[in-house]
Amino acid sequence: MHITSKFLKFESLFKRLSKRLYDRERIINNRDYKNLCRYLSNNLQKTSNCIDVGCNQGKILSQFLKFAPNGTHFAIEPLPDFAKMIKAEYPSVKTYQVAASDTDGESDFFHITNRPSYSGFKFRDDDLLRRNIENIKVRTVKLDTLIPQNIRIDFIKIDVEGAEFKVLNGARSIIKKWHPTIAFEHIIYTSRTLYNIRAETIFELLTEDFDYYIFHMDGSVPLTKNEFINFVESVLGWNFIARPH
Repeated sequence: MHITSKFLKFESLFKRLSKRLYDRERIINNRDYKNLCRYLSNNLQKTSNCIDVGCNQGKILSQFLKFAPNGTHFAIEPLPDFAKMIKAEYPSVKTYQVAASDTDGESDFFHITNRPSYSGFKFRDDDLLRRNIENIKVRTVKLDTLIPQNIRIDFIKIDVEGAEFKVLNGARSIIKKWHPTIAFEHIIYTSRTLYNIRAETIFELLTEDFDYYIFHMDGSVPLTKNEFINFVESVLGWNFIARPH
């Protein structure tokens, strides 16, 4: 009875701490979403062409359509139900039920049914999530393969639970040709723990290979390498904007 009581207390504490973490995550994401919407409003043209990688339910996609109503937009979403919903709700958007990556082929994809936005290529060993994981097969494709080469790309949003390095490498031709602004998520847990990709690796890819600056989501001042690494490792935030020089 005593052991059971201690276990229940521990479980209750764990749930309260987890709720606080999720509440903090929601606050930061809401803040950054507002900043991103402000950025899109100020920088997209009516004919801007955008790609939403990890479209989910289309929250950012709807902003592309709002601020660039005459552009050609692409939605990349591997989860079947979400892809079907996006096709129905946004018929003018070119929607693909695929997972953007650095190779064309097929992969396991872990659908977290109680938190779909956490779904991805890698299994997440999290007590709150693993009991709700469905392993599905998805088609993987490089954006360089999928997007017609003659369509100018002005903006790419990437939210892929740690696989952003793969997505960026699969879009090298697009990035080097069109120099789109890139909004991306980079979280130390998903990127380093699941994919072994460190913050400096992402920073070097964008700033050295692609000749970009990286900013906080408010787009104020470009970050140095150390500032970016410290921000990521301190978990002060995880959403960034990268712009060409």
